[in-house]
Amino acid sequence: MKKSILKYFKAFTLVGIMASFIAFTSCGSDDGGEPAATESVWELIENTDNLSLLEGELSVFTSLVATLDDPDADLTVFAPTDAALTVLLGTLGLEDFTTVNPDIAEAVLAYHVVATARIASGDVVEGETFTTAQGEVITVGAGGVLESGATSAASISNADIQATNGVVHLIDVVLVPPTIGAQIVATLGTVAQPVLLGADFTTLAAAITKADSDNVEGGDDEGEETLLSILSDRTLTGENQITVFAPTNATFAAADPAITVDTYDAATWESIIKHHIVQGQGDDTDDNTLTLDPEDLVTCAEFTTLLGLQLEIFNNTEVVEADNGLGIYIDSNGDVDCTLSDMGASLTNLDAEVVLPDADGGSANGRVHVIAGVLAPPTPQ
Repeated sequence: MKKSILKYFKAFTLVGIMASFIAFTSCGSDDGGEPAATESVWELIENTDNLSLLEGELSVFTSLVATLDDPDADLTVFAPTDAALTVLLGTLGLEDFTTVNPDIAEAVLAYHVVATARIASGDVVEGETFTTAQGEVITVGAGGVLESGATSAASISNADIQATNGVVHLIDVVLVPPTIGAQIVATLGTVAQPVLLGADFTTLAAAITKADSDNVEGGDDEGEETLLSILSDRTLTGENQITVFAPTNATFAAADPAITVDTYDAATWESIIKHHIVQGQGDDTDDNTLTLDPEDLVTCAEFTTLLGLQLEIFNNTEVVEADNGLGIYIDSNGDVDCTLSDMGASLTNLDAEVVLPDADGGSANGRVHVIAGVLAPPTPQ
């Protein structure tokens, strides 16, 4: 029985984690002009009270800190304020951004930085584009607003704040790279949101992306329905809704040997992930859906996955105590006798335990149960 102690943080849409920079100047000049800047962009962030949210987010990414503190740099930073971050947190129902996939967080932060030039506010005019440290461009729309991939356009509220190594423009909305914005918009409010955007599911998210690579243009299974399209399908209602049994990063790491995205090829990952998804098959008397809630996960219950194979439930803490969660265990390859007619070593073959049910907080097209263990389909004979 694979067991691991897991910590789960709900992961929600995120439109992402933001970067916000403000610059103050000090040391007045003798000629009565603008005082000379004495702090780098990073030092200004550290020393500015209303940038505490930004400082905490940036401090995780040492390469970004190094860029913002580089004395030889010529930077432009479009910086959403703490007020903008607070509004975003409220909109998303988050207390902080720690639950966001760190790759997404870093990309959003870097999207606010132009690392190659100081751009004066007078040059932020309609039609201009600026390549960011994240690699995608910021496009300037009508009226000088900065267009975003997943949020409304941002306006500059305080311009041309000088630092020793760059210039900062405060903005009132967080910017999101277009590619990430497209993913956020596509997954918002679905079971795909916590799975693909959550900090605890980065291995699973990468595996889904790898599996889907066979189904996109030029792939071996070009034109087939992708896992992302299934998980983010908002049209799934009633008996068509899905239940996802989602292993966390810690679960993959605890496997022996540890499982990474490179462990399997795209086709194998697709099979494994489909074996973690059940469509319909639950009792709708309590929530008017046919997803699998904990009350449906009773001993000897069997459910057919999208792979077309069976998952079998064992739920009896008098026989097997709860290890990481509820004491609800799953057999994924048919080698457990749930009736206990053959005690033997059978129960040691249970493959996963439900750790945190309904971890998605209520998605439009299904539900997510966090599990400790990986549901591997039977090995072909």
